[in-house]
Amino acid sequence: MSAEDLEAQEDELLALLSALCKHLDNLWEEHRGRVVLFAWMQFLKEETLTYLNIVSPFELKMGSQKKVQRRATAQASSSTELGVGGAAAADVDQEETVDERAVQDVESLSSLIQEILDFNQARQTKCFNSKLFLCSICFCEK
Repeated sequence: MSAEDLEAQEDELLALLSALCKHLDNLWEEHRGRVVLFAWMQFLKEETLTYLNIVSPFELKMGSQKKVQRRATAQASSSTELGVGGAAAADVDQEETVDERAVQDVESLSSLIQEILDFNQARQTKCFNSKLFLCSICFCEK
């Protein structure tokens, strides 16, 4: 694979990641004031490949970048018509525009994962501590 091919694939992947960022921004706007993490996770797990027009996780269709940009443009215009602002209403026609969140330099993936797991555990503990349970020994609510 030549350097030009790798560069073209990198550009296409950056465009796809930028489209994902914009769609996640749309979900953020739709869930304004409510928890959005579950909607994001559901989209990323179940709808990402369809949204990006990817048949296989390992095989990108040629020209999918233009389809993603057209879809993002259509969503941005429909969001603008509905009065939704934010990054979704940004100009997505420029091929050179890449969402800065699409390029991440994570020093250590394992530390990032551990941080997410620690946060999740803290939220589960907080949720557990906020509820009352019937003690099966003394039959008191604790």
